[in-house]
Amino acid sequence: MINDIAGWQIIDECPETPLDKIFPISRRAACLIARNQTKAPLLSTNFLNIQGDRAQNHFEETKAKAEKGDAAAQMNLGTCYFDGSSVAKDVVEAVEWFRKAAEQNFAEAQYHLAICYSVGEGVEKNDAESFKWLRRAAVQNNRKAQYGVALCYSNGEGVKEDNLEAVKWHRKAAEQGYPTAQYQLGRRYYFGDGVLVDYAEAVKWNVTGPLRVDWLQS
Repeated sequence: MINDIAGWQIIDECPETPLDKIFPISRRAACLIARNQTKAPLLSTNFLNIQGDRAQNHFEETKAKAEKGDAAAQMNLGTCYFDGSSVAKDVVEAVEWFRKAAEQNFAEAQYHLAICYSVGEGVEKNDAESFKWLRRAAVQNNRKAQYGVALCYSNGEGVKEDNLEAVKWHRKAAEQGYPTAQYQLGRRYYFGDGVLVDYAEAVKWNVTGPLRVDWLQS
């Protein structure tokens, strides 16, 4: 899903999750990832500040809940396997737990599963499956997924290219305060990409979003 200069340039105020490290989301910086770039190291989430026996106990408790069908626990267990936290790293097992939670309509797991399909982590790369799970998360107002859906429509990856749909999903993510979507929406208004040129709207979204937009300085 990464093939233009806009790319997965992302900044977010939310805590990072392991799959987010493939498309980095940080309070500090917006990172541009190209298709040929090496993926960043993965980051533990729930287990960062848990050590020793306590970490192992936490893992066992999470696994027990996951095996009983708790979707949040399934998501967290997938995170453990993906990141190798309190268990041997196993991305295939991670994908299976993400899938179990995703099939229960757990939006964050749907987003993670989509990214696994997008980059071929623990599962064969499949843009159509990636789009399917991104959209399921997006309709639940997961703003990262909404931005991902917009990129899919922009690039025609996993779905037929459709600039109007791309604008719609950029707007949905932007209206939820997703900074990169705000940047992209402002850029669209400035260049008339899928919308009529509207400099006031371009400035509005640039002012709203924290990313520096060099084209407004020219």
